[in-house]
Amino acid sequence: MGSKYRSCLYELPNVCDRGRGEESVDIDADIGGEGGGGDGDGDGDGDGDEGGFIRGRGESTASSNVGDDQTYTPARLAKLPDSDTCVNSMIYSPKYSSDGKIATMNSSTLSFLDVSAGSSRSVGTVGTVEISPGGRGVAAKWDPHHADTVACLEDTSVVSVDVRSMKPAHAIRDAHGYSCRSFDFNPNRPHVLATGGEDGLIKFWDMRKQGPALRVLRGHTHWVNDVRFNPFHDQLLVSGGSDGMCNLWRVSR
Repeated sequence: MGSKYRSCLYELPNVCDRGRGEESVDIDADIGGEGGGGDGDGDGDGDGDEGGFIRGRGESTASSNVGDDQTYTPARLAKLPDSDTCVNSMIYSPKYSSDGKIATMNSSTLSFLDVSAGSSRSVGTVGTVEISPGGRGVAAKWDPHHADTVACLEDTSVVSVDVRSMKPAHAIRDAHGYSCRSFDFNPNRPHVLATGGEDGLIKFWDMRKQGPALRVLRGHTHWVNDVRFNPFHDQLLVSGGSDGMCNLWRVSR
């Protein structure tokens, strides 16, 4: 039997600031460094004003290399279905609070799961879409403007999937001369996204339109590993590459 790749859903603790004052916080002490951490009185009871972890469901008293009152072992709420190949992306539905959907993407398939009840008995595969028969799937992101659309990188192409029909809706083939490495949706303009590729280029696309890129940026000498829009000002974009460069771009419409 071949190897299986596992994904799990965990509940993590809340982190809150309790009565934060103007004085700076000693981070090393707060996580159980010398002096016991917590409130700094040496008893490690964590009842000071620096803030800390708040216990919740799945509380564990398992030992840790930090003070006991700063220890939290996350509760595993559900074990998601195993994958035959490496899982490259896991994304929450924009409507997760109401529909409980998660999408996972491995090198060939985009899968939609229902984890609404947070129990392993309730996790089920809602649907799957084959994105890359050749096993060249890279990443997936939910469209922030359309909750029924997920976009995926597949080798040199970008493919959008309609969650309702579980079928590909639009595709930009050969977006880059070599494999795509990253992409991001414009936070303010629907259907518009930026891609970065192994050809060292950054390109802008409208997923509804076939044809050349809306714009091409040249500023890297090697792979573009990540591109991100500023979440508030969509004319600002940052990119990072395997050439060791991080670039901040201003892109006018």
